[in-house]
Amino acid sequence: MSYVYLPEGVVNAWPGLSPAAKAVVVAVASFMNSEATGCFPGVQTISKRAGYKSRRSVEGAISELESRGVLGVVRRPGGSSLYSWQTGETPPQSSAGAQASAHPPAQTSAPNPRKPLRPKDTKKDTSKNPPSGNGAAATKKTKKPSKESSSRPNGGDVWAWWHDANIAAGRRKPVSAGADTKAAKSLADRIQVEELTEAELKACMVLYLEDPDRWLASHGHALRHLPGRINSYLNRIEEQARQDAANSQAALAIEEALEPVGAQQ
Repeated sequence: MSYVYLPEGVVNAWPGLSPAAKAVVVAVASFMNSEATGCFPGVQTISKRAGYKSRRSVEGAISELESRGVLGVVRRPGGSSLYSWQTGETPPQSSAGAQASAHPPAQTSAPNPRKPLRPKDTKKDTSKNPPSGNGAAATKKTKKPSKESSSRPNGGDVWAWWHDANIAAGRRKPVSAGADTKAAKSLADRIQVEELTEAELKACMVLYLEDPDRWLASHGHALRHLPGRINSYLNRIEEQARQDAANSQAALAIEEALEPVGAQQ
C-alpha cells in the first residue's frame, strides 16, 4: 500500500470536503514532487487516478478545493494546469512513518518524476509569427500545428465510433447520410472545445442506442437526434458516478468500522 503527504491545512479541511474532492485531492497529492511544491497532471489523468469517469465531476471537485483554499490552480492555455498546496507547508524530512499513518492512502502508487510539459500553444504562436528572413524555417514551423490539429477527433472519427457502437449493440451498420454526417461533425466540434470527452461521447452513444423511447425507435435511433439529447445522458452518467462514489465511501466507512473488531479477535 502506498501513502501520500497531505499538508495539515488539507487534513483540517478534510471533514468538510465532498467525496469527489477527497478523491481528487489524494490523486493530486500522489503527483506532487518530493518537496510538494507543485505538479501538473491533466484532468483526464486525475480522473483515472481518482476513479471518476466524469470530467465535469473532477473539474467541479477541483473548483471546490480551490474555493476552500486547499489547492492553488494556475491554468495554462494549451497545457495542463499547475497545482500547488495553498497552505505553504512542505513534507517533514525525518518522519516518513508519521506521514504514512496520519494521512489517507493513495489509490495507486506514486508516479515516476516527469519532465515539465510544454504548452501546446507554443507551436501555434511560432507559426503565427514566423521569423522574418528565413523562409525555410518558417515553412517547417507552420507544419507542426497541422500535426496537432490532425490528432483531434473529427467527424470521421465520431462516425467510426458510432459505427462500432451500433455493431456492438447488435444493430445494422449505420449508413452515412447528410443530417447524420452533420451531427457527427457537430459532436466532434464539442469535443474540440472540451464540452465533453471522447469517453463521455462513447458512453452517451451506448445509452442512446439503449434508450427505449418509442419516438427514437420509430426513427431508427439515427445519430442526427443524439446532439439534442446528449446533456440528459451526461447527467445520467454524472449521477451514476456520484452514486458509485457514495457507495465506495460507505464501503470504506464500514471497512474502517470493522477494523478494530478484527484486531481484537
